[in-house]
Amino acid sequence: MCISHIMIYDKFTEGYIDFFQCHFSQYNHRFLIIGTPKVMDCQNNDDIIFLNSVFNLWHYKSILNKSEKIIISGLFQIQFSYVFF
Repeated sequence: MCISHIMIYDKFTEGYIDFFQCHFSQYNHRFLIIGTPKVMDCQNNDDIIFLNSVFNLWHYKSILNKSEKIIISGLFQIQFSYVFF
């Protein structure tokens, strides 16, 4: 099962990724992170994609279409709701 995670980069992002990769390793996780991290240990992971803007999600529509589940975390600003609805 492929699960895609969409989130904004913040201080909890690396812990979030580690948690899902450690405790739910039976699933294939793909992380779409909006924003540029300063330093992350897992930056060279192929399952982690960094986006400049939430509007760049459309370029990864094929990844999202193949996902059985999509988890959206931390997108609380009103302008992000326009992308999904």
